[in-house]
Amino acid sequence: ILFAQLNRNPRSQVEVSMTFNQVYLKSAFGLLLLSVLLSMAAGCGNGQPKPVDLSGDWDLLHTEADGVVYPDEQAHGVHLNMQDSVFSVYRVRSDELYHGRYVVQDAFYPRHLDIWVDGYQDHGLKRNGIYRLKGDTLEACFAAPGAYRPAYFQTRKGDKQVLTVWIRRQPTQKQD
Repeated sequence: ILFAQLNRNPRSQVEVSMTFNQVYLKSAFGLLLLSVLLSMAAGCGNGQPKPVDLSGDWDLLHTEADGVVYPDEQAHGVHLNMQDSVFSVYRVRSDELYHGRYVVQDAFYPRHLDIWVDGYQDHGLKRNGIYRLKGDTLEACFAAPGAYRPAYFQTRKGDKQVLTVWIRRQPTQKQD
């Protein structure tokens, strides 16, 4: 019946269309507001997300750069230590590969992780990055120095981004 009436009166079609658009916009705004409120509720109660502790020892599981996935065997034996805003990357039974400092900014989504590498080809230059922590798995994606911060946890050919996946090393149990 409604469609029959709409066919007779073109002005009604415009009104129904406008009403639908108004309802759609209100629903979309409502969902956006709900997601913001839920994310705030998941935080510390002050509207900020809970701070994440990245300190500890990590083992490299996966690396890709510029859209090229490196064999996981190359990740074997590469470790990361993060403590008090300082990090170092090293191989077992080998010297340190590089070190530097980091800053975590949890107020963004995805969360920001910026590093300044010392003792490497881009010594002292800031690399903008993002990270996410799922249980004991840390994913971090970094841009080249001076480039825009990555938006996704992936790399593409020529983007000069590096994606790494780390797993937190569990403390060893002492035997009595």
